[in-house]
Order: sequence, then structure tokens, then C-alpha cells
Amino acid sequence: MSEEDIELAEAYHRNKLDETARQKVESRAQADEPFSQLLHETGAVLAGLRTAGREELKELLSKWEKEHPVKKVIPLRRWLSLGIAAVLVIAAGIWYGWPVKTTPDTLALFREYYKPYPNVVMPITRSSESDSSAAAAAYGAYERGEYETAIDLFNKLPQGSSPVAFYLGQCYLAMDQSDQAIAHFITSMQQSENFMNQAQWYLSLAYLNQGDKQKAREVLERVASEENSFASDAKALLKRL
Repeated sequence: MSEEDIELAEAYHRNKLDETARQKVESRAQADEPFSQLLHETGAVLAGLRTAGREELKELLSKWEKEHPVKKVIPLRRWLSLGIAAVLVIAAGIWYGWPVKTTPDTLALFREYYKPYPNVVMPITRSSESDSSAAAAAYGAYERGEYETAIDLFNKLPQGSSPVAFYLGQCYLAMDQSDQAIAHFITSMQQSENFMNQAQWYLSLAYLNQGDKQKAREVLERVASEENSFASDAKALLKRL
């Protein structure tokens, strides 16, 4: 596997690809067994990173290298192609007692159901392109998929707004930072009911991305019990958990 393949697999699991690119990756995985294995191992490693923490995993890799000397240091991405990092992640849970909750099935379900929520507050239109307000800049960056920029801009807006909290949660979830996403979705729900159904649905997906099936179920049951556009998906997802 090439460095480009490894980066592609990582981008896939971090939800940084558009729908067309994702479909190409999935089609290739069905026909290319080595690439399919790489895709699987990359997901396992990223799951471990979320649970164990990057610094702890780096320490574990360093310890492994000291105990198993090699002629030259192999960067983390190369461990992926060798299939060693997945083993180290599992070992980390055994050696340090880390609760490795995230499993491939929750990640797969998250990827299957997750799609960024559209910008419905200040959509980019030909007539709005000249709007230089701070809010327009924030929502514009979000709509373009410039999530880091959008976070900076949203944080400069008044923070008592349910939409601002909701779209901050969207940005963090798109960047695979589920803890931050969860906090902002909950804040959005507490501030008003304007984005209640949307926030609950994406909150359940954020819990799935973390591997927390129990909390995901609890939120999905609320979504499924109400009349909203996410209810049917919530019912279908509950049956698979």
C-alpha cells in the first residue's frame, strides 16, 4: 500500500471525503482485498486513538519500538500498512486497562447515517454573496466545508443562540471531535427547541462515533418517539444496535 492509499483510508474514516469519493473508496475495497484490509485496520487504529488518546498511543508505540528494535523508525502511518498498529491498539487496552468501547459496527453505522446538516440559517445564494456580516461569514465557511474557519467565526458570534451551538456541534462532528460535538448539541437543546430534533439526531450519531451504544440508544428512542424527519431513520438504526 502506498502513502496515498493510507492517507485516503484515513480521510475516509475521518469523513473528509465527499459522497463521490466515499463511493469510490467503498467500491475499491470490495474489489481490492489488500486495500479493504488497510481500510479496516485504519478504522481500528482511529477508534483506538479516540479512546486511548493520541499521547498515550504515542507512548505505547515508543515502548514497543524500544522492546522490538528495528533498523529505522517507521512513522505511524507506516504501521497502518504493516497491520501492527491495530494490534498495538488492542494491546493498549490490555496493558493499561483502557475501556476500548468503539467497535467497527458503531463506526460503520455512523458513517452510513452521517451527513452534515445543510446550512438552513443563512444559505449561500447569489444575492447573499455580498453580505459581509460576521454571521454570513460563519455560515458561509460552514457551507463550504471550511470547518476550522467556521468554528473560529461561530465562536465570535453571540453564544446564546441555539443555531450557533448546533452548527458548532456540526463542525466538530465533521472534524471527528465527538466530545466537543456532543457538548454543543446538548447546549443547543438546552437553549431552545428551534433545532431540538436535529440536535438530538446528531447527538445520537456523535455517541455512535464514540462507540457509546447505550447513550446512542437513549437519544434515538426519544427521536423515534416523536414526529420529525429523523424518526424513521432513528427507528431503523435502533433495530441495528
